[in-house]
Amino acid sequence: MMKKITFFLGFLCFIALFSACSKEEKSISKRNILVPPPKDDEPDTIIHKLDEFNVLDTVPWVGSTYKVSCQRYTNDSLAYVKMDNGKMFRDNLIKVTITRSDNSVFFEKVFRKSIFDKFFNQEYARQNVLLGMVLEKEKTDKNNLYFLGTVGNPIELMDEFMLFEIVVSKMGDVSINKMELDENKPEEDEK
Repeated sequence: MMKKITFFLGFLCFIALFSACSKEEKSISKRNILVPPPKDDEPDTIIHKLDEFNVLDTVPWVGSTYKVSCQRYTNDSLAYVKMDNGKMFRDNLIKVTITRSDNSVFFEKVFRKSIFDKFFNQEYARQNVLLGMVLEKEKTDKNNLYFLGTVGNPIELMDEFMLFEIVVSKMGDVSINKMELDENKPEEDEK
């Protein structure tokens, strides 16, 4: 009888020990084995970056069809911004290429956040990145191609940003207007 009780107690201890270990193993993810999760009191030291993209479009303009490419990318040589919550994000570049129907390049320019500096203060620049740029196809007229560009918070993409209208003339000149979100009318002009 004593052997049965000892065996039974040993069996119960083995099951308890096994279940405790298996619960612990289940709570550890594969990612946590390779990279331990940051503790709440530790700052996030990773420099994050937004996804790269390339928006391609065609537009009839000045008697021909033009191809327009707006490519967002980043590299490690660019500065980073530090958010209020401590997260850091690498800034972006936007390369706009406008190609004629014979594939010759009409316009090519790399836009940096600094081109919009006159529209915001240094504090805004330190906490925001160049988010993107797209062609405003429906607004195109016989003299100009219109683009919308945004500089803003990389975390709160839809809540905190400034909107700009970038105009490329048929001569290749660029002007920038800050847009009011309520009215979608230019506020200032830079030539």
